Amino acid sequence: MNQHNNQQLNQHNNQQLNQQNNQQLNQQQRLEQQQYLEQLQQQNNILNNSVSDEHKNQIELLCDMGYDRKDVEKALRAAYWDPNRAVEYLLSGIPINIENELKQDLMYNQLLNQHLNNQQIGGGNEHANQGGLRMPGSSSNVG
Repeated sequence: MNQHNNQQLNQHNNQQLNQQNNQQLNQQQRLEQQQYLEQLQQQNNILNNSVSDEHKNQIELLCDMGYDRKDVEKALRAAYWDPNRAVEYLLSGIPINIENELKQDLMYNQLLNQHLNNQQIGGGNEHANQGGLRMPGSSSNVG
């Protein structure tokens, strides 16, 4: 009988240890997800707010030359804010490979904005992981 009680006590202790380990693991995963989302938010802020005063001046200068503002912004982004190259792009067109990169960046930013908005609205519901962004080096989704 005493041996049976010891086995039950050991099983109970093992269950408690497993629960504590799972809780710690879940806390660690939530912390990693939060850190990852913060990194994404910082990257997104940098991308969205990348029009500095200097860039605004470059945009105005090229618009004053008679170019459309949207075209100027696109050319400057494609030229990595080099105004001379941007003028070349405005005159001769943006090379297709750079055009494709711009489209990919735009799609990435839109997906990132959508994901971050869902995180803020959903409050990081752990069961809303389906379809989330995959963390680099991880098999779990962020969502």
